[in-house]
Amino acid sequence: MIAARDASIAWNAAILAATGFYAGRLGDAAFAELYPHLDVPTSGSFHPRGRADIEGDTLRVSGTWKFGSGIRASDHILGGVEVFDGGVQVVKDDGSPLVLGVWLPRERVELLDDWHVIGLKGSGSSGYRAADVVIPRAHSFDRYFTPDPAAEPLNKIVDLPFYSTASIAVGIAQHAVDLAAASLSTKGAPDARRLGLLGEAESYVRAARAVVYAGVERIDDVIFTEGALPSESVMARGDAPVAADIARRVVDICAELIGSQVIYESVPFERLIRDLTGVAAHASTWRARWVDVGRTVLASEKP
Repeated sequence: MIAARDASIAWNAAILAATGFYAGRLGDAAFAELYPHLDVPTSGSFHPRGRADIEGDTLRVSGTWKFGSGIRASDHILGGVEVFDGGVQVVKDDGSPLVLGVWLPRERVELLDDWHVIGLKGSGSSGYRAADVVIPRAHSFDRYFTPDPAAEPLNKIVDLPFYSTASIAVGIAQHAVDLAAASLSTKGAPDARRLGLLGEAESYVRAARAVVYAGVERIDDVIFTEGALPSESVMARGDAPVAADIARRVVDICAELIGSQVIYESVPFERLIRDLTGVAAHASTWRARWVDVGRTVLASEKP
């Protein structure tokens, strides 16, 4: 597990892999043009949204986006935009604004020096901007498309590829246990209390890993079934906040085991604390995700 050694690298690996699945929503000609081979790292952000004005078969795009995870190692950069036609915002049949993901020419993208953070520093998730960039309309896709049971498995539902980020908190927790075990091994025979704390931390890590794997397996069982879509119950994202909460507990236990050395910057442990703060700041780990889980539980109880 990459995150058990470096959470920033793991974060970028997860985001670049997930964002690359957007390529599957291109038409055949655009896909062949943008992806002559499959090893083409793709980054991008939809927050805040930029603007795209329709000009015939092209889009004129401008915007400033935050959180460009993996952007310094990517070949392609996406930006999320709201669409306007003749100055009028384009809306979908349900009244919501049409939001596209657009492929931006990399040479027209300016990276911003704004990634000054306490955690996940190594991800280099800086913001970026582009102004008056004209792209073919074919180099775009509907970000919030209707779930499609006939699509390829990872393109059936828009958020599917991003479930892998839940595992990063698990990796941080495992790293904490590894550092605590290494520290104890240098201090002679540990007493029962310390052994118990180490065992508790390791058990929590196993629990967090099991929660994340079980959630992904439930989804896999459905999406790899032809013509099937995951239910709201299966898609409710409760695993990531559980993993983050467990990781907080593990880091706290391991800090106690290591002792006062954890406050020094020269000790790797302080980076785990900062990186976990960075992971937990992402919306996928917010406790508010449990609202959806609770809603599906009540729905399943209705006759």
